[in-house]
Amino acid sequence: MRRLQVRGFGTIFFKNLSLLSVLILFPIILVAVLAGLSFSASMKSEIRSYSYKSLQNYKNLTDTMIADYMAQSHHLGNDSDVELFLLQRNNDTVYYDRNVIHNLLNSQMSMKEYLDSIYIYSNRSGRIISNYGESSYKDFFDHSWMQEYQANTVPSRFWCVFRTGLNNQNRPIQVLSIYKALGTLTDNQGVIVFNINWGKFARQLAEWRGENDSGLYLVDESGKRLADIWQEEGTSLPASVTARIREEPSYVESGSSIFYNTPVHATGWHYILAVSNSVYYGSLRPLLVSMLVIVAIWLLATAIIAVLISLRIYRPIRSILGALRDYSPLVEESRLLPKDEEGYIITAIQRTLREHEAVSVQLTERIGMLKKAQSIALQSQINPHFLHNTLDSINWSAMGLTGGKNETSVMITQLASMLRYSLEDGSKLVPLEKELEHIRTYLNLQMIRYRNKFRVEWEVAAEIKHCRVIKIMLQPILENAIYHGIKPMEGAGIITITAKPNNGLLEIVIRDNGVGMDRLKVRRINSLMQQTDIQEKAHIGIPNVNQRIQLFFGEEYGITVASAEQEGTEVLLRLPYLTGDGQAP
Repeated sequence: MRRLQVRGFGTIFFKNLSLLSVLILFPIILVAVLAGLSFSASMKSEIRSYSYKSLQNYKNLTDTMIADYMAQSHHLGNDSDVELFLLQRNNDTVYYDRNVIHNLLNSQMSMKEYLDSIYIYSNRSGRIISNYGESSYKDFFDHSWMQEYQANTVPSRFWCVFRTGLNNQNRPIQVLSIYKALGTLTDNQGVIVFNINWGKFARQLAEWRGENDSGLYLVDESGKRLADIWQEEGTSLPASVTARIREEPSYVESGSSIFYNTPVHATGWHYILAVSNSVYYGSLRPLLVSMLVIVAIWLLATAIIAVLISLRIYRPIRSILGALRDYSPLVEESRLLPKDEEGYIITAIQRTLREHEAVSVQLTERIGMLKKAQSIALQSQINPHFLHNTLDSINWSAMGLTGGKNETSVMITQLASMLRYSLEDGSKLVPLEKELEHIRTYLNLQMIRYRNKFRVEWEVAAEIKHCRVIKIMLQPILENAIYHGIKPMEGAGIITITAKPNNGLLEIVIRDNGVGMDRLKVRRINSLMQQTDIQEKAHIGIPNVNQRIQLFFGEEYGITVASAEQEGTEVLLRLPYLTGDGQAP
């Protein structure tokens, strides 16, 4: 108090200024970091957007070119004269019209200047028709395309190859060849080859080049460089970029460039675009200037805030000091505390009390809901036991009516056995042998009900009977097989149950020869496997079992459904191969 009386406002001001000067460093650093991160994210987003647009231009031009020639090869392959040329053998009478084929080829050649040549080769005759004329393969000037064709003779297959070919003057040129193998699965008739002069096509790509694009490369799926399209000196494609050609994100920073990639249609190739990061670092200077301006403004604001805070603190203290000097019993206590602060504190206390009361009410309601849930859980345990005891009483009553076992008592006994199995602890795994015993009981019941509508064939390996599986996982699948596969068909059906080990897995297959399902229904059932919230409807037992398998063992296990109309349905269950102690062997 003595110091305040002697030094007054200056003492409070310099203390506040010192404290704020220290505290202000943290907001400045935070603002700098946030601004830097925001700037970096914004610039990278802008560069990615720019590069994506540039890449799309190159990709679309190439994709369109490849798609056009794929369509043209289909058109040529369906031409009647071309078909006759492909079917002709050596020394056969010529039925095709060469002029028609030449006109077709010449019309294609006139459409794009970068199309260097078109070859149509017949496997039967060994002859070639091209835009240069017709000859045998031995007499043809360009042979480098044949090796790639002989390695890929699957009919109707499209593929693209980068190669060094020959023009009609026997000069080597870089060629992009688009192949279309012709014929059927049992009769490979020949091939159509469109040869693109890559140098001419690359000049069209250069028309889309942006000012920040420093390199454009074409690589295959292994990262091998096929073409350096712009062949800029001082630019290269680092190995770290090609090594991550299939990874996400589709950009990699290396050296002074940022590399982006995008796949090419109908090939395993990728375009890689190199963009100079000078546009990124060149924008740092304005950011630094802006940060310095912000720091200066912040320091000035700190001084102003220190003055205002010091005044706010000094004035009440000065009043208190004056009151102490001029003490009077008539001074009311309320003058020592500003009314606005007092009102704020009272309001906060009242609000806290109201919130506490609301929380107490919610807690009471939740305790009541918990007790209700516990009651329902206990009731759900009592009801199945009551049902089991009732079935046992009905069984004895049925046997009493006939003086011994009968079909009804047998069905009741089997149903009671199934119910007893289901009442056991469902959180534990059971031996496969026990699960198979359960479904045998279920199938016996269904055979009695449907009067031998179907028979069951078992193919279960002996060494897997002690594998641990989930309880009641096969019954819903068999239920679907009977109700949706066997029941609607005419005559008796067959259900085959196969279980065997396979590469550390336990595979169980349930197959029926029933009416089957169309592709749309199979696709809908398989899509239900991917959902976590399953509704009650037809075929829902299979997705439910799949969800239980994945909850027990993990998402890499589960069910696959395959079916065809009037051919039956096959359900494959893939489980971990667990021995009797619950461990993999």
